[in-house]
Amino acid sequence: MNESKQKNSRHGIYFCSREHKDLGQRLEHGMTILHPSHYGTSTGKYDYRIRALAFYGTACMNCKDNRFPEIQDINHRDVNRKNNNIENPEVLCPTCHRLFHWLTGTGVII
Repeated sequence: MNESKQKNSRHGIYFCSREHKDLGQRLEHGMTILHPSHYGTSTGKYDYRIRALAFYGTACMNCKDNRFPEIQDINHRDVNRKNNNIENPEVLCPTCHRLFHWLTGTGVII
């Protein structure tokens, strides 16, 4: 184990890869020391991604691609990120999401 990496770790815990650290953070019990300080403080105001995927499904609403549901984006049709009424968000693949903003001239997705 690399001792300098363990010393520089905020928690004093060192993982062999980012993937394993992420797995540790997702555990609800046992690895709570790894949770970010904001963990569990959400008001639910910005849970539109979860709600949109549950309501519309994971297929792109434009091209119907569903090969990689975990990377689907949520687009706000009216380009107002504060408008999270279920009629406004739509599920788009990353390509269609960028195309939407390019065609409408409403900004660049980062």
